[in-house]
Order: sequence, then C-alpha cells, then structure tokens
Amino acid sequence: MVPPLDRSYSYDPMGSRRAYTEQGKSVAYAANSANQYDSVSSTENGTPNPENLRYDRNGNLLTDGQRTYTFKCHEWNTIEETITSAASIDSQPSTITSTKSYVWGNNLSGSLALGMSVSGLNL
Repeated sequence: MVPPLDRSYSYDPMGSRRAYTEQGKSVAYAANSANQYDSVSSTENGTPNPENLRYDRNGNLLTDGQRTYTFKCHEWNTIEETITSAASIDSQPSTITSTKSYVWGNNLSGSLALGMSVSGLNL
C-alpha cells in the first residue's frame, strides 16, 4: 500500500500560487506587477534554495537561476525556444542544450495553425 502524500497549496486573490508544501519540502512564490513569478524560494529539510527569475520585455522567461532560456522568432511564425543548463558529466563541467520549435498564427491558407505548417498545409 502506498502512503498518502501530505501536500498543500495556497493562492493569492488573482489565482497565482503563493506556496506549496509536500513531504518536508516547501516552496514560496513571489509575483511582480505583471503577475509573473520573479522569485521562487524552496526549502528542503531546512536547506534554502532561492531562485531569481528574469523576463524580457515580451514576458519571456530569460533565466530561472539554473537554466537560461532564449527565444527567437523566424519566418512562418516559428518560435524557437532554447534551454541551456549547466551539468557535470564524468566529474567534468558541461552544458546541456535543448531546443524546441513552435508555430503559431495564420498559415498560407489563412486559417489559424496550432501545429506545424508547411506551404499552407497543417501537419
């Protein structure tokens, strides 16, 4: 039998998460005037782990204190998101990079494309 998790959440009047606790870990969230989280402070077994989040003028997350995020706009309304993290591989410092592409907007046929679109055809 799996024991139940002891979990709780609290929210501000706007519906943004303010705190989260689970099994000895607590996380506090602070929002800025644009209602974006600008700091996340977690504590696990009494050890604090603060993270400061930064955003660009468009509201895209730039860094969460551990990872760096880059957003680029390309033709065809493609948005490329690149996430870069520091890592250790075989005790050597390394960097891990993950890139995702998204498409949003009207395709050549004039319809709204939520998926990949080539030559006006939704794939």
